[in-house]
Amino acid sequence: MNKWLAAGLLSLGCTMFALSQNAPVDLDSLGYSTLADFELHGKVKAVRVCSLVTDYCETLEFNAYGVELQEIRNRKLVSSLDGTVVFETPTNHGRILDTYQDGLLLSREEEGGDIVPTRRVFEYSPERLPTKESLYQKEGDTFVLQGVNLLNYEGGHLASVVSADGSFTTLYNANGAKVAERSFQDGETFILEFTYDYDAQGNWIKRYEEEEPTLTREITYG
Repeated sequence: MNKWLAAGLLSLGCTMFALSQNAPVDLDSLGYSTLADFELHGKVKAVRVCSLVTDYCETLEFNAYGVELQEIRNRKLVSSLDGTVVFETPTNHGRILDTYQDGLLLSREEEGGDIVPTRRVFEYSPERLPTKESLYQKEGDTFVLQGVNLLNYEGGHLASVVSADGSFTTLYNANGAKVAERSFQDGETFILEFTYDYDAQGNWIKRYEEEEPTLTREITYG
């Protein structure tokens, strides 16, 4: 359970713009990506990520807003009215519904097949930074709160993600890179630390876990 709660927060990452109330929304500026792995600096066109553990590589392409293109290709617009935009994305087991309000991701629901339907609800600061994620699972006809994750910032940069029950903490540096994961289970503390090599733009290009290299990134700039 705790791992699921933490994973929910780590996968939060929406492109945010200072849109006025009920302003027209450029749909290509709305996207869901991964803060921990894909917070990128500069005008990035593509990232080739390779796992040194599994010998597997994947290339991700981004549009001018920093939104991953495959996500845009796979989704379809359900509705767009008064600043509220809803997208539906098919999955192997069903679908995902994303709801945006004035450029900010408000909720993500996942359902279908034999998985338990889930809902994530996001809250933001006045600066339009995500500060809270509430995670729900469906029990019968009702979504029941399972946990809360909190995002904390220092100098405008994400500094930590903390589960409200204290079971999991993720720490980030000023480059937006994850530097440590701390979990607390059965009275024990588990810590996994990460270090990086960076390019001139401040994006990491090689990641180490406990000093062992595990991932590389080849970044193409536009």
